Amino acid sequence: MHSTAHVTFTGKAIEYFEKSIGMSATQIKALQSNENESSKGMAGEKGSGPGIFLIKELLQTISGKLLVVSEQNKGSTFSIKLPAPNS
Repeated sequence: MHSTAHVTFTGKAIEYFEKSIGMSATQIKALQSNENESSKGMAGEKGSGPGIFLIKELLQTISGKLLVVSEQNKGSTFSIKLPAPNS
């Protein structure tokens, strides 16, 4: 399986879809509870894991949100929701 990705902007969120090995419910729960758990990628490579946690922490400081929807062996969609600008 080759990894493919695309990014879209819906006007309310930035969505990043990656066709890859996906994430299990346990991995998503670990992400939501700030447990740094990294797994091997499609080519057997091991990530260090802090990237997604850094994004999540930065979003929390500006009242943004990170939503993850994933299915193993199909891929993951990461939605970054930014707060509305102050008027």
